[in-house]
Amino acid sequence: ESFFDDKMEDPFTVLRMLNYPEYETQGNAAATEGENCGGSKAGMKVNTRNGEHTDYGTLTVLWSPDSRGLQAKSRDGQWIDVIAPKDQFIINIGDLMMHWTNEKWVSTLHRVVPHPATMGKRRASYPFFHMPNPETIVECIDSCCDEANPPKEPILVKTHLEMKVSKALGKEEKMS
Repeated sequence: ESFFDDKMEDPFTVLRMLNYPEYETQGNAAATEGENCGGSKAGMKVNTRNGEHTDYGTLTVLWSPDSRGLQAKSRDGQWIDVIAPKDQFIINIGDLMMHWTNEKWVSTLHRVVPHPATMGKRRASYPFFHMPNPETIVECIDSCCDEANPPKEPILVKTHLEMKVSKALGKEEKMS
């Protein structure tokens, strides 16, 4: 009940307002309804509006007036369209929560692809990203590990963030 209290006293949070300008096909093949919008075949080049990624923190709360184009990768490797009713939130588990739960809760790989029903229209989304205190050490919750599933190495939140941002920028080393 109080496990997270001291880890969330001074969280690092970000609210982004994302605008995806109108997207025209101009020779780029867009999928039709039921085709999984961006394709799901291994090695197939897919046009994306936001490339595949996981969220870095504990959780992400996303609101978008139209979720069409948002896809999540299933555990069997298929891209699945995320269908959310209008005015409903989408919740993603982030990498740090996955680490805390020793991968019992999974940080879902996701992306945004052009959707045939939204061609020529702008797309907006508003993600709220939550991370714990930067000085928090994230280590496996006791109830999430056993002999068959030993805990992963603990990691400092700010080190995790530095590594993720470095990788996103094409650098593998820790930022100074």
